[in-house]
Amino acid sequence: MKDGKFAYKRNLEEARQSLLDMSESEYKNYTAQQQVKRVENNGSNGLMRPLERAKQEMGSASTGMGLALMGKISAGGGYGDGYGGFAAPSTSLRPESRPQSDSPLTSLRPEKRPSKLGADKNSFKERMRISESSGKMNAQITLDDGRTMTGGFQFGDARLTDYKKANKVKFTTTEFKNDYQLQEDVMDWHIADIDKHIDSIEGADGWSREGLRAVAHLGGKGGMRKYVLTNGEHDPKDKFGTHLSDYYKKFK
Repeated sequence: MKDGKFAYKRNLEEARQSLLDMSESEYKNYTAQQQVKRVENNGSNGLMRPLERAKQEMGSASTGMGLALMGKISAGGGYGDGYGGFAAPSTSLRPESRPQSDSPLTSLRPEKRPSKLGADKNSFKERMRISESSGKMNAQITLDDGRTMTGGFQFGDARLTDYKKANKVKFTTTEFKNDYQLQEDVMDWHIADIDKHIDSIEGADGWSREGLRAVAHLGGKGGMRKYVLTNGEHDPKDKFGTHLSDYYKKFK
């Protein structure tokens, strides 16, 4: 390397000439200015990234002159597999896009867990939830007679007491209102308990099971039994004017 005034330009020119010599380029006997002029006359738009060039000499346009020269040097200079022991780059310097499953952001992001609420819109539980509270798990109303109906399925305190005794647990109505999983558990127990009573009623197998579940939810297990044994003639209504037969037809 040379020092002194204009040393940078001279060193750069020597490096350019050395690359051209090693690559056996047609420009090896050209000055930089002559090379630029020749490139422009050939219709290209730059020295380091020409648009058009014979592929056997300079590689594809997307590779660019610099990488093409390196490839030439590596191929003829005994540099192994190309770039200091590394595999030759593709025609683009931009890495190939990875499949979404391999994305670092995807792998670090926790999976979204599916909610049990509303998982099966056609199930008896979900239909009952929508019918009783429009799906609002924290719903609570007080009837004219002072009874409180709580949660997505609108359980009264008497039925909650049945559950607590059967399962030997304790909780307040407020705790029940705020614990959605507890509401699910009580509803599962409630349905299983009703099913046992349906199975014990002679002739109940000729009725819709889900219809009878709805009747029992509205009028109690005893009311459901009378409804079946009287062939639907026992048909009282609740505080909102809904008859047992209305719920049977709605859910059957």
